[in-house]
Order: sequence, then structure tokens, then C-alpha cells
Amino acid sequence: QYAPIPIEKQVVSIFLGSKGYLDGIPVADIQKFVKEFLEYIEVNHVQIFEFIRSEKQLNEKVITDIKSAAEEILNIYKTSS
Repeated sequence: QYAPIPIEKQVVSIFLGSKGYLDGIPVADIQKFVKEFLEYIEVNHVQIFEFIRSEKQLNEKVITDIKSAAEEILNIYKTSS
């Protein structure tokens, strides 16, 4: 049930919430959405996690990449809902 979450996944999860990307997601679905988003990043945008893991920071490119990935997955989420 409780397992450590890698820092890069924590950073991206907090980014989603603090920048409003979760605002349109029903509260009951947020945990599932974030889990699926992190899996999506791992498959389609792994460079985001690699950069955060190695550099321990965000730069403009990574922020842009996270925003782009968030828009992609939100579009998928909205069309499947």
C-alpha cells in the first residue's frame, strides 16, 4: 500500500496540481489520473524523468515538456470521458 515514490514522479505530480492541470478532474479520479499520467510520461516523455532525476531541478525546456505532455493526456482523458 505505501511505497516510496521517486522524486521525479513527486515533482511532476506536484507540478500538475500546482499549475491547475488537475482542476477539471473529478476528485474521485485524481489519483487514477495522476498514476496514468506518470505512466504516460514514462513511456512517451521519459526524458522528463531522466532530467529531473539527474539534475534535481526544472528548467524551461522540462517545464514546457511537462505542460505539453499534460495537454496531450488531458485531451486523451477528455475524449475518453
